[in-house]
Amino acid sequence: MKKVMLTLVFAAAITTISAQNKKENNNILDYNKWSIELGGGFNKPQRPMSANYFTSTPSPYVVDLGVRYMFNNKFGLKADFGFNSFKGKNNSLDLDTKYYRADLQAVANLGRIMNFETWTKTIGLLGHAGFGLAQLEDQNSVLKDRMGNFIAGVTGQIKLSDRLVLTGDFTTILNTNQNIAFDAASNVTTRGFGGILFNGTVGLTVYLGKNEKHADWISYNDNGSEIDALKKRITDIET
Repeated sequence: MKKVMLTLVFAAAITTISAQNKKENNNILDYNKWSIELGGGFNKPQRPMSANYFTSTPSPYVVDLGVRYMFNNKFGLKADFGFNSFKGKNNSLDLDTKYYRADLQAVANLGRIMNFETWTKTIGLLGHAGFGLAQLEDQNSVLKDRMGNFIAGVTGQIKLSDRLVLTGDFTTILNTNQNIAFDAASNVTTRGFGGILFNGTVGLTVYLGKNEKHADWISYNDNGSEIDALKKRITDIET
């Protein structure tokens, strides 16, 4: 009977210690995965544009709002919404159009993929690309044009704190099935992704979650010594 009791106590102790080690290990590697992104800046509609219609290079303004989820510290998805305003510069005919879009994009944490953590803890780089829908509206008429788009860009990051990051983004948008020019003054016929729009923004990213760090800044190498220590403890217990 004593042998049975000792065996049960020993098994319970090992289970408790193993569970504690697993919990500690998970805490080390746990990180926040959600973030909210807000940016604003300048744009340049490249084509199609009608004759005698121009916008400044660059021209104000564009506003972007996005929600991002990271599956791990290298890859994720984001849904974002954008608004562009197009107005003519001094030597252009009058134009006033608005461009609305919604996109779903894949995100790659290029900073982690390229091991930025070996030389910096505050600078990051994200790449993003995806597809969406857009609508161009003329503010001087009821004219509206609906189209699809392909979007791709890069986002530089400067870490201000564990919750806040300053960003700078450059994005290219290619429109398909665009039937009117960005100035809404003429009809166009474009094949494939014939419409081109460039956006440059500066913004902030806010990290959400209960953990200390976000996936953008997690590197498993940072916790290597702690993980090795935990592995040793587990090995000792198993032995």
